Amino acid sequence: MVSLEEAAIARPHPSELLTLVQQAEKQRDRRPLGYERLIGTWRLLWVANARKRRGRGVQMGSGQYLPGWLGITLTYTPAQRVENRVQLGLWSLTLSGPVRCAAAPNILAFDFTELHLQWGNRTLYRGAMRGGSIAEAQFPEKPLREQAFFVYFYVGTRAIAARGRGGGLALWHR
Repeated sequence: MVSLEEAAIARPHPSELLTLVQQAEKQRDRRPLGYERLIGTWRLLWVANARKRRGRGVQMGSGQYLPGWLGITLTYTPAQRVENRVQLGLWSLTLSGPVRCAAAPNILAFDFTELHLQWGNRTLYRGAMRGGSIAEAQFPEKPLREQAFFVYFYVGTRAIAARGRGGGLALWHR
């Protein structure tokens, strides 16, 4: 069986990758993976959306790779902050804010409180969003059900995989 790290390089058919990701989720280790292992920049490679069907529960799409010309990265810092950056040519949109490890193992809650828009090296806008510093101060006390989060089930040296609050799956690589 191919590992998720190997799959991030080999890029199998999206439906094959969905199977690999789901197998990794079933075989996950319930012990905490550790925030320190997430620190760094990860490029989003593949996503699969969860579709809720009335009377049929949740159905996963086969997933899709992101095109190479679209750069979406997630950066976790030692200061427990996250940056989610979307880069399209010279345009760059970065959302950033605090993160925290929830009581349940491998759940990482986050909130975006700052927006930064750039054209090349030129900042066009930088400012607070969604309550800014007030929301950031209240973030640690907010219940998990009111926050966005990822449940990480695979953290390797070259790839990470998680399920989002909405039920979708994602695979990032370095």
